[in-house]
Amino acid sequence: FQGKGDTSRAGSLTGSIGVKVRKMLPNGDLFVEGTKIVMINHEEYHLYVSGVVRTADIQQDNSVDSSLVADSRVEFTGNGD
Repeated sequence: FQGKGDTSRAGSLTGSIGVKVRKMLPNGDLFVEGTKIVMINHEEYHLYVSGVVRTADIQQDNSVDSSLVADSRVEFTGNGD
């Protein structure tokens, strides 16, 4: 018997996620944390984000660019096909 096979996968993630302030640090910075679960084509994706945000970096619409989150931790996992 002979066999051959291969597999490949590609993807990208663009979007926004709501977070909660979990702790105010002594210098006034905020430790934030949030999760989001998305279902796409019978696959469940979990996104977890946490990090430290300076209050000066919070925009008028209450958003913060991810490049301004210090000590950030991002986890992107999934289940399904």
